[in-house]
Amino acid sequence: MDISLDFSLIGPPSQNLRELLDEFQDRHNIKINLLSMTWENAWPNLLTHALYGKGADVSHIGSTWGSSLVAMNALREFKPQEIEALGGPQAFIPSAWESAGMVGVDGIWSLPWSSFAFLILYRRDILQSNGVEPATAFETPAAFKQTVEKLKQACVASPLLLPSGAPFLDRIHIAASWMWKAGGYYISPDGKQAGLNLPRTYTGLLSFFELYRLLSPEDTNLDYDTCLQHFQQGKAAIVIADCSYPYTLAHGTAAPNVVENLGVHSLPGIPVVSGDNLIIWRSVQQESTREKAAIALVQFLVGREAQERFCQTGEQFPVRLDAMDAIRCCSPEVNEALRTAFLQGQAHKPFRLWSRIEFQLGRAFDDITADILNQPEIPVDTILNTHLLQLQEHLELILA
Repeated sequence: MDISLDFSLIGPPSQNLRELLDEFQDRHNIKINLLSMTWENAWPNLLTHALYGKGADVSHIGSTWGSSLVAMNALREFKPQEIEALGGPQAFIPSAWESAGMVGVDGIWSLPWSSFAFLILYRRDILQSNGVEPATAFETPAAFKQTVEKLKQACVASPLLLPSGAPFLDRIHIAASWMWKAGGYYISPDGKQAGLNLPRTYTGLLSFFELYRLLSPEDTNLDYDTCLQHFQQGKAAIVIADCSYPYTLAHGTAAPNVVENLGVHSLPGIPVVSGDNLIIWRSVQQESTREKAAIALVQFLVGREAQERFCQTGEQFPVRLDAMDAIRCCSPEVNEALRTAFLQGQAHKPFRLWSRIEFQLGRAFDDITADILNQPEIPVDTILNTHLLQLQEHLELILA
């Protein structure tokens, strides 16, 4: 090989990705050295690289992380001609493309690589046998709540599973669908103001957090993975899961009646679309051959061919509009739910302090959930209002 590149990847590479990287190496005569990270240690490793300039040439990051690295002046900016070679911004899902830049700063600093969203998974047979029409059961936040209430009144053992027994950062992303539907926001689009004191933000979040009072007592101390396991075993009617989970159910050890009766719907309101991006570190510019090789690798992985092939396993999903038709997860219903989520959803705005804000929101939402479940005598609206007022003050100090 003429040159080698270090590519840091979060999580183990799929067989699909290994094959693509092998093809890239053969085509370009560039050796790819994979550096493995976990989701637990990825962010500290990336921060260390940003501070000291030592590490990979190209890195896989969470889509919301780029703005913080831009603020540290650690990334190489993508040039307009490099983006046009991929079809330009218009080639990408709009919500995915938003993560490529940073609010208030010109330039593109990362490229979307894969899309991610949460979906509602439900048992069609349980809904229908209890008089709930699946086609309209989850169209709006109000319809979602009414569906769970009807199943609970019918004495369905576990009408809904939501993670509640451990820290769960993704709760803020799931709840955002309800909040955005009501017109609220965590932080204003320009990244300058917190919006937790807005009536519409409160209304949207209240409609989400009220769902926790509808959980069965035995389901109030479950983490995310346990929720999925219970649904897979046929113990629940509804669960909110990541977009790759239908594929896991269809190709795993799920109870046969779960697979046969699986229904899928996008989140009510406006789903959050996140995912993974690729960055090139600023330090690569010290050597022009490595810089060109890094650009070639990113363009290959974000190009249409690789994007379409990602979709064939149902474990990774595209960021390109011209690859959307290649989604082949489990069934036409699942494919359509994924398309709806990706095309109608939106992303969190990539402003400089988002990583810090995200952490504070996640911790506060864990506390809200715990209080709702542990203090059943206090109305949900009282608990939520108390926490949001405190959180608003805290975020205002951070933004100031």
